[in-house]
Amino acid sequence: MADEIRERVEPFVYKLRAAHPGRPIVLVEDRTMQDSFSSSGRMEWYHLKDRAELKAAYDRLQQAGVTNLYYISRRPFVWGRRGRLRGWVASQ
Repeated sequence: MADEIRERVEPFVYKLRAAHPGRPIVLVEDRTMQDSFSSSGRMEWYHLKDRAELKAAYDRLQQAGVTNLYYISRRPFVWGRRGRLRGWVASQ
C-alpha cells in the first residue's frame, strides 16, 4: 500500500489543486485495525509504512509550495471500546 500512496497521492493532490485552487485539501491517516497490535507484523505492514509515506508525501507537497494543504494524524480521533471511531457507522 505504501507504494500506491507514493505513486498516487502527489499526482492526485496536484490534479485536485488545479481543479479547485482555493479549496483546502486534507490528508488524513487511516485508522488502526483492531487486531494490529496482536498480529505479528500487521502494524508495521499496514499502518506504520503507509502513514510514513503519506506524511512524506505531505512534506514533499509543502516543500513544493502547495498551499492550503493540511495533515491530520490519527492520534486526535476518539476511539470507542470496540476499536471504532465514536459516532462512526460502517454504512456511512
